[in-house]
Amino acid sequence: MLIRYSKIFIIQNDIPSANEAVFDRTENVREYIEAITTELTNNSVTRQYCFDEQYETAYNDVIFIITKINALCSIPDEDERKVGIAEELKSYIESRPAHRLSSIEKEFNDNHTQLNPIPKGVLIIAETINEEGSCKIILAKADYAEFMEEQSGDKKLGLPTKKKIYKAISIEYVLNNHNYDISNVLVCDTSSRDAKYWWKSFLELKELRTNELNTIKAYKAIKDKVISPIRKEHKTDFTNLFNLNLVYFSSNDNFNIEEYIQKIRDYIPIDPNLNKDSLINKLHNLPETEKFDRTFQKQPTSISDRMRRQVVRLADNLDLSIKGQIENLQNVIKADVDTQGNKMVVIYSDEGYEHFIRNQQ
Repeated sequence: MLIRYSKIFIIQNDIPSANEAVFDRTENVREYIEAITTELTNNSVTRQYCFDEQYETAYNDVIFIITKINALCSIPDEDERKVGIAEELKSYIESRPAHRLSSIEKEFNDNHTQLNPIPKGVLIIAETINEEGSCKIILAKADYAEFMEEQSGDKKLGLPTKKKIYKAISIEYVLNNHNYDISNVLVCDTSSRDAKYWWKSFLELKELRTNELNTIKAYKAIKDKVISPIRKEHKTDFTNLFNLNLVYFSSNDNFNIEEYIQKIRDYIPIDPNLNKDSLINKLHNLPETEKFDRTFQKQPTSISDRMRRQVVRLADNLDLSIKGQIENLQNVIKADVDTQGNKMVVIYSDEGYEHFIRNQQ
């Protein structure tokens, strides 16, 4: 991946104002931007958006930036026009998108005094091209922190080496008949706060898929493509994972594919022959193959499915009936073998204990 253009702008959201950040050691800043763009490129928790046709400001800003960057890249370094184009682009970003972001953040903070304010930070704008010739524009809001210099003890502002990114957007584009076509708009958000000020107010985007549609598609895809195929050979694990899936989608917090994969990693199979790696590999690719986002807010009311009554035959005239969702089912019902080699099913239940202990007395 080659970074063909990059600038950092300080966002003062209390004034509001925006200006280019100037650093003495540009090689360190270059490394910082490379790390940021690599982190975004490799980030697997993103959501697809598209520009809202009702608005034009953000879209026009992106097209202007793309046009000027490509003009810069097409001119030799010794060409005197290059300096003028670079200055025009810098001034445009300062006065348009960067300043607009500072104003939007100030308005958000003023209108949401009950929340922690959006911190001051930097807007990173970069353009990259990969080995296949695919071009991307990246806009990222990152931290700009106060630190104490080791030798002098002076307080200064700078970019933290941990590279904390709050929000970012990656936009692929191609040149088509002298026009730039936008495609694959991906938004990454590492914070838990309401991000509408970023993707809706600042970037003027709309979700490619609603939370409801994402919930329906993700739930069905996981159930049909990952869990159901193990039903025949791993009946108990099927029940546990079917239950896990329902419980996970019954809350209205955020869906996160990496978080879900971690739940499968943490799951301890009843059948040691269950291939968890196969399930995890399927989950990694599922958002792309089944067309749902890798992160979204779950909508539990969109799931009409409920856990089917699971009846497990234990012996003649004795069945175990599971009628609904049981969180951590594998910790409630366990298979075991006693010291004489007798196989048994252990059920942890205070109510069941009281019932059967009375019958034994």
